[in-house]
Amino acid sequence: MRTFVMGDIHGAFKAMKQCLQRSDFDIEKDCLIQLGDIVDGYEDVFECIETLLSIKNKVLIKGNHDDWFRSFLKRITIPLYGNMAEKGPCSPI
Repeated sequence: MRTFVMGDIHGAFKAMKQCLQRSDFDIEKDCLIQLGDIVDGYEDVFECIETLLSIKNKVLIKGNHDDWFRSFLKRITIPLYGNMAEKGPCSPI
């Protein structure tokens, strides 16, 4: 198992994907230490998070931008529609 370190993705999924591909990162065998700031910048935050969560061996550290985003989500009301609204309250992050 090899260990890789990455920081400050800021929603730049294409750049993150390119870094992982160029380093021949193996999501099943290698370990990724992500130093935070996954959000706040580019628009592909969901894809970044989805990819990071698919990595078997990972350490994800919350950065200051991630913390700010979480605080923002706690202050807003997100309306739920359809079946989700019937299941009760939903807590983001």
